[in-house]
Amino acid sequence: RLVGRMRPERALASLVVALVIVSVLLMSIGPRLLGHATDLVFRGFVGSRTPVGTPDDQLPEAVQGQGVVPGQGVDFGAVGEWLLLVLGVYAAASVLSWLAGFVLNGVVQRTVRRMRGDVEEKIHRLPLGYFDRSPRGELLSRVTNDVDNMQQSLSMSITQLLTSVLTVFGVLVMMLTISPLLTLLTVVTVPLSLWVTRSIARRSRTLFVDQWTNTGRL
Repeated sequence: RLVGRMRPERALASLVVALVIVSVLLMSIGPRLLGHATDLVFRGFVGSRTPVGTPDDQLPEAVQGQGVVPGQGVDFGAVGEWLLLVLGVYAAASVLSWLAGFVLNGVVQRTVRRMRGDVEEKIHRLPLGYFDRSPRGELLSRVTNDVDNMQQSLSMSITQLLTSVLTVFGVLVMMLTISPLLTLLTVVTVPLSLWVTRSIARRSRTLFVDQWTNTGRL
């Protein structure tokens, strides 16, 4: 129902989704690019401590085939270029994330404004007997607290949900390209974490509902 209320803003909502996708994609690529800079430093460090002309098969097994050039140190120029690229990627991801939040805030504010208008019209249609029967403060709580909670849910949950889900997929793809073994360990531990989170959320949801049910009745 909340998503349905955002239907008049579907064009901007689609823009928010696109911005979040690109932002998460850039954030997922960043560590991989930073890894290339680390490789350059590692190869230069090993190469500077290896005699010139040493064949590749006589290098330590861990660095064979890694592009180590005996006698050559760290290429700080290349490292700087990679670091600038990483900086640009993270800066672009941050700007896109901020822009998505800015656009979403406008969408949420307009949606909540229409919701408050619907609430006001509903109040005007209610008979006077309803106000006589309602507990003290319950109507005020529904008009103010409940609508404020809707606003917070729309402005925070949507972005966090999209970012979290897309980040999981992005990180999973990056891990598969780097180390399938680490990916397997992650796939095993993540469901366990989700189960614990679900158990806590189920109990918190019940307590949260009880809290707002009693709000305005004291």
